Amino acid sequence: MIIFGYTLIFCIIGYLFGSMIFGQFLAWAKKKDLTIVGSTNPGATNVKREFGMGWAFFVSCLDAIKGMLAIFVCYGIYIIAIYKAGYHDPNLYCLVYLTGVFACLGHCFPIQYVLCLIFNKGNKDKARKYKGGKGVSTTGGVLFAVSPYLGLIAFLIWLLVVLITRYVSMGSLLCMTIASLFVLIPPVGNFYLFNANGGFPWLDTSSMGESYQNYPWLMIGTLIILMCNNIILTCKHRPNIIKLISHQESKLF
Repeated sequence: MIIFGYTLIFCIIGYLFGSMIFGQFLAWAKKKDLTIVGSTNPGATNVKREFGMGWAFFVSCLDAIKGMLAIFVCYGIYIIAIYKAGYHDPNLYCLVYLTGVFACLGHCFPIQYVLCLIFNKGNKDKARKYKGGKGVSTTGGVLFAVSPYLGLIAFLIWLLVVLITRYVSMGSLLCMTIASLFVLIPPVGNFYLFNANGGFPWLDTSSMGESYQNYPWLMIGTLIILMCNNIILTCKHRPNIIKLISHQESKLF
């Protein structure tokens, strides 16, 4: 029950962090509504179309940082309330990464949007201005929090695909899925940001990735959780996938 309680706390923290839609906040500050222009998505790509590349980069960074912060906060709780309380099974560390799934869910379906739907009996027109984004930057932040190397791999894949195809959506879908698979490659397993024993493997090269390599279920669990993020991402990009298939998707440049 203790573990279940903390798991629920991790999920709530992740969801609340994810519900901060910075693209919306920027648009409201500029007295605009991103949900009625361009792709109607309050994400970095639509911010670029409406406010320029600088603001898009800023919003993308904030969306990524909230995913990272959610992981960091729950990692601190894990060490203090679970590991130091005597629960030393490294497989439990997967629960921290579950925070990332709910941060992505919060970004895609923020609490203000859900509450507006509930109070307006499912009226999507009234809830529209509170809608979330597609979760790309937030998922990227979660990936960086798992391993900066995985995050860098994802960014490089995204950059390569976008430069070749000029489709942001294609780059977003491919980079997260491919980068997540690197969890299973042993050398990359040496470069996680934290380990399950309360340590910083990047400060102690003698123990790099020890928790992950000695506990395959931890690695598999990490992969499954990252793939759950990718499933959310794919579902939110369904209109883009349809447009890509029919060659109607808008190109970045």
